[in-house]
Amino acid sequence: MSSCLVAVGTGNLIANTAPCDPVGMVRDAGAEWYFPDYRFLDETLVRTLRRAGVGVIPWTVNDVSSWARLASWGVDGICTDYPDRLRACIDSQ
Repeated sequence: MSSCLVAVGTGNLIANTAPCDPVGMVRDAGAEWYFPDYRFLDETLVRTLRRAGVGVIPWTVNDVSSWARLASWGVDGICTDYPDRLRACIDSQ
């Protein structure tokens, strides 16, 4: 028998650009998570969001160098089309 843990939360999915005040936007929506297009995310923004208690999960990240960079910035997760490859990358670290 297997078990799984399911967590339900809300977040803001952002396409194409980063808003001027992502923390305020997430809070105004009553959300807990910020889901940006990874191409519009930098380390400073990740740190700002994390300090404010906002979780960060960028999407859709499909290459090893971006996975490593985002992980080094402290994101909470990574959305990818290749979860098996991401798992192998994590396991090899």
